[in-house]
Amino acid sequence: MTKLRVNLLTPRQTTVLALLAGGHSMRAIADRLGITYRTVAFHKYEMMRKIGILSNAELLNFAFRRHILQRSNGRKPVRGARVVPKAR
Repeated sequence: MTKLRVNLLTPRQTTVLALLAGGHSMRAIADRLGITYRTVAFHKYEMMRKIGILSNAELLNFAFRRHILQRSNGRKPVRGARVVPKAR
């Protein structure tokens, strides 16, 4: 992967990718970011199209190789993440 491919991702796509790589489901990501499930799915598939990959495993591998989320036992802060607080 070239650096150019990483730069193709929007900040929101980077956030979604980091949360996916962190083990969150698309439904949980939607709830956490205050967006719909379909929007999360759109971001995911648009990232895959832009990067030129075909599987979820490749997407997660891309995230780890690009240090969007590093492998660790604890939770590492997500780079570039803007989390919208849930309405109570």
